[in-house]
Amino acid sequence: MHKSLIVVLLPLLLAVATILPGPAITAALFSVWAFPLGLAVRGGQVGAAQRLRATVLTAIATAIVGGVLTVVRFNSWRQEVPRGTATDAEKLDFFVTVLVVALLAQMVASAFAAARARSVLHGLCAAFVTGCVLAVTILVAVGWDGIGPEPSWVLLVFMLVVNLGGLVGFLTALIASPLATRIRGPIAQQAAALGAHGRA
Repeated sequence: MHKSLIVVLLPLLLAVATILPGPAITAALFSVWAFPLGLAVRGGQVGAAQRLRATVLTAIATAIVGGVLTVVRFNSWRQEVPRGTATDAEKLDFFVTVLVVALLAQMVASAFAAARARSVLHGLCAAFVTGCVLAVTILVAVGWDGIGPEPSWVLLVFMLVVNLGGLVGFLTALIASPLATRIRGPIAQQAAALGAHGRA
C-alpha cells in the first residue's frame, strides 16, 4: 500500500510544486499527510496516535535545535553588521544562510520520523511542523532588524521554508523509510529467533 501511495504522490507533489502558487503548494503538502494520519488516529488504528505524537515531538525537538542555530547565526551577523545598516546583499546572505539551516533541519526531522515510523507520511509531517516553527523563528529574527512585517514578506518566508522544506523532506523520507525497513527487518527477525531459542 505504501509503495503504491509513494508512486502516486511523488509526481503529484512535483507537479503541484511546478504549477500551483505558493499557498496552494502549502495546502497540498499539508493535506497529503494530515488527512491520512488524522484518519488513522480517529479510526483507532493500533499505535497511530503514539506514532504521530512521536513524529511531532521529533519535529519540535529538531526545530528547537534549528532555532538555536538561527539565533546564533543572527547574533553573529548582528555583530558583523550593525542594526539598520545592512545592505540588500548582506540581508540576502543572512537569509540564505538561515534558509539552508531550516532545510537541513527539515531533512533531519523527516529522516528520523520516516525511519522510526517507517512511513513517508510521517516524514512529511515532521518536515512540515519543523518548517513552520523555523519560519516563525526566522521572521522574529529578521523582524528584530526591522525587516517586514509586510504580509508579502511573511508569505515569502513561509512559502520558501515550508514548501521547499516539504519537498526536500519528502525526498528524504522516500529514502529513509524503506532503508529503515531493510535494516530493522532482519534485526527484528534475529531478535525474535533468539527469543524463541531462549524459551526453548
